[in-house]
Amino acid sequence: MMQTQLPDPVDIYVGQRLHARRVELEITQEALAKSVLLTFQQIQKYEKGTNRVSASRLYQFAGILDVDPGWFFEGYTSNTEPAPDTPEPPPIHWTRLWRVISTLPPDVRQSYIALGHSLAAMLKGGSSEPPSSAGSRA
Repeated sequence: MMQTQLPDPVDIYVGQRLHARRVELEITQEALAKSVLLTFQQIQKYEKGTNRVSASRLYQFAGILDVDPGWFFEGYTSNTEPAPDTPEPPPIHWTRLWRVISTLPPDVRQSYIALGHSLAAMLKGGSSEPPSSAGSRA
């Protein structure tokens, strides 16, 4: 009987970093794959750590994603344990929304967060008062 070999933790970590940077830059798996003449399935395998990324391919990805090749290993130690059930990244519209909101002045940003709490509460049929701003009206 053939034994299934688990991906090496460093391959999983590099794949997670590849995925995070790709999502941050709003690049699809298909677009990244096309830029290095691969299929999007191969990008999925790299991101999951199922397949190892060669040094030359990592160098290509670093150039496309505008990072130093060493960036893929930043924060990794031999004690770093990748989460077995790594959650999916937030949907791209959340990333885009946060990118816009994070450029606003802090007081305006807090107003948008309060608005979000109010809308969520209204949709659930609850109070329209966000929990953090209760009693802080001027």
